[in-house]
Amino acid sequence: MDSRIKQIADYNGMEVILNKLTEECGELVTAIARFQSKWVDPNNEKEELFENLIEEAADTMIMIEQLRLQCPDLFD
Repeated sequence: MDSRIKQIADYNGMEVILNKLTEECGELVTAIARFQSKWVDPNNEKEELFENLIEEAADTMIMIEQLRLQCPDLFD
């Protein structure tokens, strides 16, 4: 998986990586807020909200990995 992420990171470049990371972080924050709302509104679909939270966390982690591969000095 690392080699594919590296290929994508090299293709996209820093500008795209940072823009996409910003987008994914926003989506993760939204997913977290929606998941937290399950405690307020018990009628929410808890499983669907949890799956969305995991998906957004994974997307964010992939973008962080692309950033790490492009700028390893940031993570030392």
